[in-house]
Amino acid sequence: MDRPASAEKMKRMEQLTDADLEPSFVQQAQQFCSYIHQQAQVKTMRGGRGLTGRMLGSLAETYVEAIRSGKVPCLESAVESLAKIHNSRAVAEALEFYRAEMTQKVQFPTETQEALSSVHTSAEKQAISIFINASFNDQEQEHQLKLKNGVEKEYEKMLEKNVSASQKVCSSVILRVFAPLEKALEDGIYMRPGGYQEFCGALRRGAQLYRLEKRKGVVAEEVLLKYLKDKNEVKRSILAADRSLTEAQQKAEEGRMQREEAEQQQKILEHVNQIQEQIILDQKRSNEENIRQLEIKMERERQRAQQELQRVVTAKLKEQKRLLELGFNDRARDMEEDIRKLRQEQSSVGQKNKSSLLENFGSGMQAAGLAVAAFAPGVGTILGLGTVLVGSIFKIFG
Repeated sequence: MDRPASAEKMKRMEQLTDADLEPSFVQQAQQFCSYIHQQAQVKTMRGGRGLTGRMLGSLAETYVEAIRSGKVPCLESAVESLAKIHNSRAVAEALEFYRAEMTQKVQFPTETQEALSSVHTSAEKQAISIFINASFNDQEQEHQLKLKNGVEKEYEKMLEKNVSASQKVCSSVILRVFAPLEKALEDGIYMRPGGYQEFCGALRRGAQLYRLEKRKGVVAEEVLLKYLKDKNEVKRSILAADRSLTEAQQKAEEGRMQREEAEQQQKILEHVNQIQEQIILDQKRSNEENIRQLEIKMERERQRAQQELQRVVTAKLKEQKRLLELGFNDRARDMEEDIRKLRQEQSSVGQKNKSSLLENFGSGMQAAGLAVAAFAPGVGTILGLGTVLVGSIFKIFG
C-alpha cells in the first residue's frame, strides 16, 4: 500500500482525518476493508469453529498476557480460557433473557399452574437457544448445566411469587364475601334455635360468591377450604346451641361435618398431586429441550469439523503431489501417516460427542419422572420446584 501521508504529517498520525491522507492510500484502504468484509473467510479454530471479533480479541489478550509473563503461548490453553469466559457470558445473557421474559409476560397471580408453566417453557426454550448459539467448546456441558440450574432457581422464585400473589388476592376476596357472615357472628345471631341451618346457608352463599370471582390464582380453592376449616369449631358451637335439632339430628350433622373435612383434605391432596405432575412434566420438557437443541448444535459442529478436515486433507494431498512431482519421494511418503490419521479422524468425528452427550444428559426419565443423568441429578432437583409450591400451599393451612 502507498504511504499514508508525508513524513511531517505522520508525526501526528492520530490527529489526521481521511482528508489529510494521500487519496491513493485512502482508496487502497477502502478496497482492503471491502475485501475483508465481503470476501475474506472467517477466522476459525480447530474443528472449523468461527471466531467473532470479541472472541478473537480475547484470544489476542490471552496470547499477549502469556508472552508478557514469560510463558510459552499455547493455543489449546488459550482456547480453553476463551471458552470459559465466553460460555460464562453466554449463561449470564441467557439467564437475563429468561428473567426479562418471565417478568414481561407473567401477570401474577396466574389463573392456573399450567399458565405459568407455559410461559416458563417458552422462555426457557429461547434462553437455551441463546446459550447454544453463543457458547462453544462446553466440555461435559458444564455451562449448559449451570444455565439449567439457574433457570430452575428463577422458576422457583416465580412459583413462590405466584402462590403469594394468589393468597393475597384470595384473602381479600374472602374478607369481602364473608363480611356479612362475620358481622352476624359478632352479633350472635346464629346462637339460637334454627341458627345452625342459617349459618350453614351463609357459608354456602359466601363460598358460591367466592368461586364466582375471577383471577384468584393457583391457591383459590385452598384459601377457601382453609377458611371453611377454621369455621368448623364455630360451626360445632352453633350446632350444640341449636335446640331446634334433636340429638339424632345433631349427631347426623356432626357426621356430615367430618365427611366434609375428609373431602376437603382429599381435594387438597389431589391438587398437590396435580402440581407435582405438572412440575415433573416441566422438568421432563426441560431435559428434552436441552438435549434436542444440543444435538442439533452437535450435528452442525460435526458437519463443520468434517468440512474443515476435508479441507486439510485436500491441502495435504495437494502438497504430497507437489513433492512427488519435485522428486521428494521420502518427504511425500512421510506425509502418508498424517493423511491416514486425518482420514481416520474424519470417519470418527461426532461419534465421541454423541456418546458423551447421552452419558452427560441422559436419554430418558425414570419411572417416577426422574431424569437419569446430569440434566436431572436426583429426586431433590426434579421435585424441588414442586416441593416449593406444595410447601407454600400447606403453609396456608398453618
